[in-house]
Amino acid sequence: MAVSVTACRLSTLAPAGPYHRAMEYGPGQNLTAFDVPEARRPMLRAVALAYRRAGRAGLSERRCFAAALDEFLRLDPSAAADRVGASHEVGVMITAAINAHIKWFWLGPDA
Repeated sequence: MAVSVTACRLSTLAPAGPYHRAMEYGPGQNLTAFDVPEARRPMLRAVALAYRRAGRAGLSERRCFAAALDEFLRLDPSAAADRVGASHEVGVMITAAINAHIKWFWLGPDA
């Protein structure tokens, strides 16, 4: 019998770490800035804005994420040692920023 990934707790798919609570989220639940470790919260805005700027420039989602990851690594060069972990952190940051104010994130301050 196959098990749907969406039916599993995400924490069973990834090791526990600073984002352990975020990994327990499933469908219908929202990540917030509180799911980003306190030490990383100052980076959240810069990372999210890098993603948004790339999107507004017409880049693909993959390149938007790469721009956000580059910004994250610029702000924390030591994170380059674990790119998978850094990618996860960036994903949580972008999701938290979108969930905080979805209309502002996609449409800007005039929304």
